Amino acid sequence: EVYYRFTITQPMGIGINTCGSAVADTYLKVFSSDRQRVLYFNDDYSGSGACSNTKSACIHIPLLMPGTYYVVTDGAGNGSLTTSLTGTVVDNPGDSSEMAIDLGPHSKGFSFSDIRNTASGYTNRYQGKTTNDVYYKFTMEKALAVTIDHEGSSLSDTYMSLLDKDGKLLRNSGNTKGHAQLELQELAVGTYYVVSEGISLNGSITTNIRIRGAGGDIVTTEGQPHVISLTPLKKTSSISSLKEDEQLLEIRYFDHLGEPTERIQRGITPGRNNLVTIQEYDGMGRELREWLPAPVADDFGAYVHPSVVKRAAQSTELYGNDGRPYSETSYDGSELGRVVKQTGVGNDWHTADKAVTTDYVTNVGDVAQLSVRMYGYSGDALKSTGYYADGSLYGVRTTDEDGNVSYEFKDKLGRVVLTRQMDGSLAHDTYYVYDEYGNVRFVLPPLAADNLNSIA
Repeated sequence: EVYYRFTITQPMGIGINTCGSAVADTYLKVFSSDRQRVLYFNDDYSGSGACSNTKSACIHIPLLMPGTYYVVTDGAGNGSLTTSLTGTVVDNPGDSSEMAIDLGPHSKGFSFSDIRNTASGYTNRYQGKTTNDVYYKFTMEKALAVTIDHEGSSLSDTYMSLLDKDGKLLRNSGNTKGHAQLELQELAVGTYYVVSEGISLNGSITTNIRIRGAGGDIVTTEGQPHVISLTPLKKTSSISSLKEDEQLLEIRYFDHLGEPTERIQRGITPGRNNLVTIQEYDGMGRELREWLPAPVADDFGAYVHPSVVKRAAQSTELYGNDGRPYSETSYDGSELGRVVKQTGVGNDWHTADKAVTTDYVTNVGDVAQLSVRMYGYSGDALKSTGYYADGSLYGVRTTDEDGNVSYEFKDKLGRVVLTRQMDGSLAHDTYYVYDEYGNVRFVLPPLAADNLNSIA
């Protein structure tokens, strides 16, 4: 097969054919911009405008809205394929059912919004009202909840009709003043038309169509592993009936090794944008940079390229247009991949080399900062029994951005036996004493640890 891509910037009627191909039997497919949905398909065609060879494929699209599309040409065998594409500008898309603004087929969540001024160039084709109207078309491949409304219209009183594929009226919004709305809890599989018009006047009408799946109207990116989490904010027997302000929706994307790479909190900002957080990894698969969440325009839950999130985070006034709105982790060169440095969020921390550093040590009895007492107990009596043997404990020395030093020592079972906070050369120790089952039996705060000697 052969792939073609084309982009149109205004509504057009599109014709595509394989007339003149050396391969006798051909077919055509038109895909959406994400290449996941087949919008139009043809194999053999003998209707109006057909090729002389009716085994050649022809697709006639009365109206295609602005966007990017892909065409695939293929044949029953290999050989020379001729593909032709023509376009004609459509001045008033949606002026009739034949020129309906086609939203395509849908089997999961989807959201659409469009503004048309019926006072300019449109006519009265549907006799719902005497005003001019605009036609929209969509196909349900799965029964889902659908909301259609005119919220945001400049025209104050609007009217709406829902028709089946043959143009038969199924529902209308009635003559109630205000912006028209239809709530359909489960719209069956099939093709439908929506007709938008004013009750008594022509003017600017915003038509919103939302198809809601189990995760609302989200359309996640296929090929990117992800998990969708929906938290209801009210009691409900049907998740699909929840409105946007009645739920918290989160999408987490993962790489193909199962590591989380992107978190999208949908519509959570005051401006109803998504809040997107990304996690970067180094070549060894270790966490490298965690970026602050950035507001990004909603794309129905689709995966956002990291470069888009980075630019948004660096340019937001919320972070002062900081060039480094991320924390960064560095590792040692060993196979253990141990953390040795963690730099906080913000350019100031990075340029001043203000970071939390980590060193890996062991206990040494004759070095004050590395010596660790050993405690034992009998019944409820606790006493110091000397010092741990040199090298018998694992130690971590942490130095914060201001140069404050602390230590943590663990035994070979991974139990913390001492945390030591240094104040200059003065140590403040907290000891942990365990019973034979590994449970914490005693916790000695600094004052107790300083005063407890070998006497119980």
